[in-house]
Amino acid sequence: MKKNVLFIVNDLNVGGIETYLLRFLKIYSIKINPIILCKSGNGGVLEDEYLKLNIKIIKIKMHYIPFNSLFKFCKLLKFYKVDTVCDFSGDFSGIPMFVSKLFGVHKRLSFYRGSSHRFKLSILKLKYNKIVNYLTYSCSTKILSNSEEALKFFHSSRLDNVKKFKVIRNGLPLNNFNNEIDENLRKSFNIPKNAFIIGHVGRFDSSKNHNTIFKTASNICKKYSHVYFLLSGLGVSNGLNNFEFADTKISNRIITPGLRSDVPELLGIMDAFYFPSITEGQPNALIEAMVCGLPFVSSNIATIKECVPLEYHKYLVSPNDVMSSVRLLSGFIKKDHEKDFINAKKYAKFNFNAIDKFKYFFDEL
Repeated sequence: MKKNVLFIVNDLNVGGIETYLLRFLKIYSIKINPIILCKSGNGGVLEDEYLKLNIKIIKIKMHYIPFNSLFKFCKLLKFYKVDTVCDFSGDFSGIPMFVSKLFGVHKRLSFYRGSSHRFKLSILKLKYNKIVNYLTYSCSTKILSNSEEALKFFHSSRLDNVKKFKVIRNGLPLNNFNNEIDENLRKSFNIPKNAFIIGHVGRFDSSKNHNTIFKTASNICKKYSHVYFLLSGLGVSNGLNNFEFADTKISNRIITPGLRSDVPELLGIMDAFYFPSITEGQPNALIEAMVCGLPFVSSNIATIKECVPLEYHKYLVSPNDVMSSVRLLSGFIKKDHEKDFINAKKYAKFNFNAIDKFKYFFDEL
């Protein structure tokens, strides 16, 4: 008999969690009865993709202290006879884990997808976080993460309990990344055939560090007239409008196509990838660029170091180091470095293969 598995997410907009879960369910939804709870009370742009898989989606607005919504959550657990709960909220899984334990849910998984706090720190918030962090640890049957750094950050004093914790890396459907170049796509952006394209994929958010991306783009475009930047992601265009460029001609070479569903095709027309994130869980976009064999410059934060082979750490710089980023990207522009990144491509394909990584996740459910 198939298990009834409840997945808890904030919403179904494009993001690392939502993309990961969608890719997983495209393979494993036939082996379980998946139910998705959107605790923001909203769906999102990926909702239709989930519905195509005949997945039940429930929207309940759950506050940090969810007294009003707990009754609905309890009814949900009872009505669907939930066997497994998997909450992707990290520390904020605490209360759902506690309630699920009270209701006798056999498997209770908390999945950390970030490696630091995502809220503005205050004494009150930190005290609340300490409580839910303890509930997450004590009420979860297993605590998962896609990075070792996240477990160190949130549960450093408890990691001796090795049976409680497990790192499951992200999985990519490698067949989607076939490195085919679509010249019509380049034309659609009015990018000349001989242009060198430096790309980035990520929503406009402080963690993605677009301000540094814009500064680096400005510097490079001043030096090289044939270089274009292709920055895909929700809200990036508005962010770019608020950044002042000294030369309008430079801003015309920074293309912001917004949220796209054809990321593999976008990567196919790029010549290099730039990813100076300030914080990450595990960087799907960078891993996808590695799978495509793109030369890359990225930030040297711990979670990125985890997924990049040691020989390529020389291409990792401090997130706000514009000059080092310009120097390394300029090296790619002046010389074809694609062959230098063959080992990174092999490493990414071997270590982030969806067939293997999703099987590990399924086994935990």
